[in-house]
Amino acid sequence: MRHVARSVVMAAEGLSSVERAFFGALVGVTVGVGLVSTFVADDESPAQSIFQVAVTALFALYLWSPVWGSLALIAAMGVSFVVDLPGPTLVALALSVGVVARLAHWRLIVLQVAAVAIAIPLVGSSGHIALDVRGAFVAYGMITIVCLAVGLLLRASAMRHRLLKRQLAASERAQQEATMAERQRIADELHDVVAHDLTVIVMHARLSASTSAMADDSRAAILDAARKALGELRAVVSASRENTPPSQPRVLALDVAMAETI
Repeated sequence: MRHVARSVVMAAEGLSSVERAFFGALVGVTVGVGLVSTFVADDESPAQSIFQVAVTALFALYLWSPVWGSLALIAAMGVSFVVDLPGPTLVALALSVGVVARLAHWRLIVLQVAAVAIAIPLVGSSGHIALDVRGAFVAYGMITIVCLAVGLLLRASAMRHRLLKRQLAASERAQQEATMAERQRIADELHDVVAHDLTVIVMHARLSASTSAMADDSRAAILDAARKALGELRAVVSASRENTPPSQPRVLALDVAMAETI
């Protein structure tokens, strides 16, 4: 939770592929609807309609750079007084606060909120909208606050998702490392168990082949060593299934094997 809380004031990571696709589709559909309404509507001038479509299209800049997207919308806010559309442009600027809250560093968030706060009294006192300054602060302020809250929630959710992905990846790596370590331990145990008894078997086999007087003793030693090797192999396999190391691992000692052949 500490990491999620820090994400509210730190620079956020970029949009995921799903978020980018949804955001791009939303902007594209809105721009398409605006272009269609430009040719259909009769109550607005073409310049105003085109300007509204252009303001909507500026949101696509956030897919490339939040800074350029914010600067473009702030500039559009200034131009909106010329085309007599400060109200709708201020709504777009307030909506962009949510996008900035999801994507950008806290400094850009503060800049975007400050731009909205400066634009509200200018729009309210310009006579372009039906609201006075106080009403404009209430209406546009509520839009800004809601968008800011939604953006921060999406930011925290995205950060939590990425944190869980990193934790899951770390857990999988740790599990793989533990599996490799267990395999290495089993291999070492098999080497320690089998190598000693096989050495005894080889020594006695050579001895029985070269000296007939000790053949019976050598065969008995070979049989005993084979039984030991089989029993210790079973112990290693049983311990590996129970995920516990054998109680007394044996270490290959050539001098001990030689001593057992005498």
